[in-house]
Amino acid sequence: MDGVRGKVSRQSIQQSSPFLDKTTLQTFSEHFPPQFRLLFDILLHTGLTVNELVHVTSQEVIERDDSFFFLVKKEHTKDKISRTIPLSTSLAKRIRATEGYLCSKKPSPLSSRRVEQLFSLTSTASGIKLTPRMIRNHVLCALLSKKDFNRARQQLGIRSLTYKQHYTVDQLEEKLVGARFEVKLLALCVFYSGKHLSTVLEFTVQDLRTLAKQHRLVFSSLLSAYASSPSESYLFGKSNKPLTLRRAQQLLKSAHLSSHTLRISHYYLGGLTMPVKHFNKYTYTNVWLAKQEQ
Repeated sequence: MDGVRGKVSRQSIQQSSPFLDKTTLQTFSEHFPPQFRLLFDILLHTGLTVNELVHVTSQEVIERDDSFFFLVKKEHTKDKISRTIPLSTSLAKRIRATEGYLCSKKPSPLSSRRVEQLFSLTSTASGIKLTPRMIRNHVLCALLSKKDFNRARQQLGIRSLTYKQHYTVDQLEEKLVGARFEVKLLALCVFYSGKHLSTVLEFTVQDLRTLAKQHRLVFSSLLSAYASSPSESYLFGKSNKPLTLRRAQQLLKSAHLSSHTLRISHYYLGGLTMPVKHFNKYTYTNVWLAKQEQ
């Protein structure tokens, strides 16, 4: 959980996505505490985990053939395997200009909780909800969108990209057979929007209508249940109060679904930017990934 609670505007929350636009990132960066901004810039360009980030020192910057790399030591990684990450010249020089652990005045690194707190404070100040995990997902999705799978594995320390579970449309439909209306609507909103569950819980009837324009075949029957509802009413929970995150997770669990896997599915299978009737054409992505693993 975030170290500091703060209210973030609903409009800015709805704009959050693993694919973050330059304006969003620039605005968030400008509100990030100046003395810690190097943390944010490194995270944005490398996709490091928080534990890897706080252990960054100038000694790990390597120059090779006029190019700069950062060495992530195995003792700070999840899989206990070291790796090197390419750095821009400007970022490498900024890291080399630091002493000791990154942005820490003590001989020990910043705590992971402190980094999470910095993001929480900046989210409140900027009105843009971002977390270190969202930045890492952004870097991963950016690399995957370029079909740069080898670099994605190397840079983010992911052994295999195909091990990540995801649902196809047919699999999701099968899981939702017999599910409650609220469960079905919640799962489909996450799956087809690619938004974080907390963002989907803020969806209003108007948001559903917008989503239905993109995926009419999926949402037309569901939308009819809200024909007489005010546009500003929340979809989940009471009309003036959204469902809690814990309750939403319980609802998805009742259908053996994971909100994280639903979001992964959205981006694994082409982002669902084409009409649903053409969706199966985009399942080639997973086949392509599997071939890269061989």
